[in-house]
Amino acid sequence: MKRHILTSGTSKKGSRSERGSLGTALLICNLLASLILGLGLVWFGNDYTDTGYTLRTQQRTIEAMVAHIDKLEVEREFLLSPAELERRAAELGLGQARAGQIRRIQTAGQ
Repeated sequence: MKRHILTSGTSKKGSRSERGSLGTALLICNLLASLILGLGLVWFGNDYTDTGYTLRTQQRTIEAMVAHIDKLEVEREFLLSPAELERRAAELGLGQARAGQIRRIQTAGQ
């Protein structure tokens, strides 16, 4: 059996105080890394949630605009219908053009 001679109270692995301070430093580094990763996770989670709310709000806005466009198209079709045009023309005192009231002008390209 081999015996190691220790000098000044230290072994090959280092003293207990050196190992203790190294362990403490590693523990602090691990805690700091965990804290940083945890804060990053919370920040990304909040950002993800905020993006989701923004997306839903924009989707609702788009749906409202599409509904409004549909209503405007129906109104346009109504206003351009022959019956509605005839009614509005009568309100303004307009009627069918009589012979001689229409003039045709030819341009140079025709």
